[in-house]
Amino acid sequence: MMEPGWAASEKNNIGGYSEERSPSEFFRLARYHGWDLSYCVHGRETFPGWHRAYLVDFERTLQAADRALGGDGRIALPYWGWDRGEVNGELFPAIVRKRFSVLRPDLIPPEAEGSQLGPDNGYRIVPNDKQLATGLKNMKVEDQVRSALSQWEHPRAASTHLDNTHSVETPHNSLHVLCGWPMSSVSFAAFHPIFFLHHCNVDRLYDTYLRKDMTNAGDGENAPWVEFDSSLFVQELRPFRHPATGEWFLPKHTFKTEAIGYVYDQLPPIPPQQMREPPILARFEDINPVTLAGRSVALHVFVARLLVVAVDMNDGAVIPAPALEGLGVPQPKLVGPFFEDKSLMLARGEAVPESGLEAGEVMQLQRYLHKYGWYGGEVDGYFGPATEAAVKRFQEFYHLKVDGIAGPATRSLMMMARMDDKEDEVDTDDQATFSPGSVVRWWAGGSPGYLDLEAARDEVAAALAEWATAVDTADEAHLTITWGNRTRNNMFRFNGPGGALAFTEPGGSITLDAAEHWLLGAAPAVPGAFYLQPVVLHEIGHALGLTHSSSPDDVMSPFYVADRLQLTEGDRTRAANIYPLLDEEGALGDMFRTLDLDGDGLLSRAEFLNAMCGRGDMPLERSEAEALFEQADVDGTGALPLQQFKMLIARLFFE
Repeated sequence: MMEPGWAASEKNNIGGYSEERSPSEFFRLARYHGWDLSYCVHGRETFPGWHRAYLVDFERTLQAADRALGGDGRIALPYWGWDRGEVNGELFPAIVRKRFSVLRPDLIPPEAEGSQLGPDNGYRIVPNDKQLATGLKNMKVEDQVRSALSQWEHPRAASTHLDNTHSVETPHNSLHVLCGWPMSSVSFAAFHPIFFLHHCNVDRLYDTYLRKDMTNAGDGENAPWVEFDSSLFVQELRPFRHPATGEWFLPKHTFKTEAIGYVYDQLPPIPPQQMREPPILARFEDINPVTLAGRSVALHVFVARLLVVAVDMNDGAVIPAPALEGLGVPQPKLVGPFFEDKSLMLARGEAVPESGLEAGEVMQLQRYLHKYGWYGGEVDGYFGPATEAAVKRFQEFYHLKVDGIAGPATRSLMMMARMDDKEDEVDTDDQATFSPGSVVRWWAGGSPGYLDLEAARDEVAAALAEWATAVDTADEAHLTITWGNRTRNNMFRFNGPGGALAFTEPGGSITLDAAEHWLLGAAPAVPGAFYLQPVVLHEIGHALGLTHSSSPDDVMSPFYVADRLQLTEGDRTRAANIYPLLDEEGALGDMFRTLDLDGDGLLSRAEFLNAMCGRGDMPLERSEAEALFEQADVDGTGALPLQQFKMLIARLFFE
């Protein structure tokens, strides 16, 4: 890590257990990762930072050992560059394979007896380079690295959190599986030296991403420390202490390697933008690793008839199907780009297309139309009268050419990011969810850590206030806005960011997809990220009882548009049909007429200040009342009509 590598020789030994030395330093460090201390972090944004602190501790311990043996301590922890192919004719370091093909009995102290770590359960590292090369190719590790380095923000580059498959943790996981026991076990992986060489390379890939992120952000705004989940940013990376200060290592210490004592000799290049679709994947969901009992299993999926062949990577034996079911491995779901060939002109035919690709595209079209309420038939790949009729209804609703052919224009609209996964409900009337005149009390849960929580809540309040100008919402109504992982409910998740951004339950529970990257209004646009306020504005419409609109200008259009922040006349008309807005006989109308002392139908500045500063149990300071009036007097006339007064009162309630 610090300097050109250190070559192992017969004199280089990992000290074993002895009565005089107690557990070796190697044993101390190995225990941190799994058995029996388990400090390690996986599947969270701190995954690369924690392991970086781990590597620093290991390297400094290595250097201290060299000095204790009479050296100068100028040695470094090398990386195993499995992303670079063969080095000196070797894919897996031959010296490591030779020296550590079995577990030395004296490495394990008495307290480890009874665990899986013992002489009878020795190392079974991948036996030869040919097998490893085949595994790297089959698992598409090169693509995994490219995807990780192409990420556009830190939470997604750093870990597999929220079902993210494009992070530095993804190729990390693949190599652990390919290497066999004990690398395939979280508990005991660190007891083999290749673990540290492997993680050194993962750290090298992570450093490549960080330097790209810092360069793109000018080393400031939107750099990784700005994007980082604030709830984790202050979390101590125990048990490691900063080498310079002695304080606990924190994520903020892990972004620049120079400050913690090392640099890499060479970083991989940043991959160019890929103009191709992601591959089709077989996804095995909800597997409990505990049921595998330390086994590393490779699953080979043959798509033609969905055949799964499982191989135990520890001994190369094929696992029979009943035994695989006993391990809790379900049948996979095939996932990939929603449409593989967007150029196809899918049209009515007499039978299922002979082309497997075209039949698959028709099935995907049917799934989409079924998902959003346009099609009620079988998903069978047959583009018959029912499918054609559904396509025509979709085209008519969205003002496309109505020809019943699902060509590039129709399917391109289908692939636009949608606000949510609600059906389009073309045959369903809008229906008020709350009683007209009710006060909507709302609660917004904690936002993703990289967002300013108060600023996010302000945007929610602004969205509610915008609807308050159209809806006069006797009863108390409740609205909750939270974030949650909606990835598995998103039928477009393998087409990159986007798809369905939120979900609204009848009655007012809005869930925003935490797996997406969210922006607040003041932030510059970022590819693949979505602004919060237009999505919340749309979802509040659903909470109020409105269905989707066919007009692309309306807030209630199902497709995401970043700057759609104001209700159109179409939105207002539909809202007014289910929520009478300007009912002058209502409670707010009575209040307005009471305050309008001269009865001219307008609330002057003097009348407003008189009401706000001199009445009620909690009168406002004059400066506060002046500020409120300025906020409400949007046209600058110096007087408020009933509608603007209602807007102000609504904002006071909502905020």
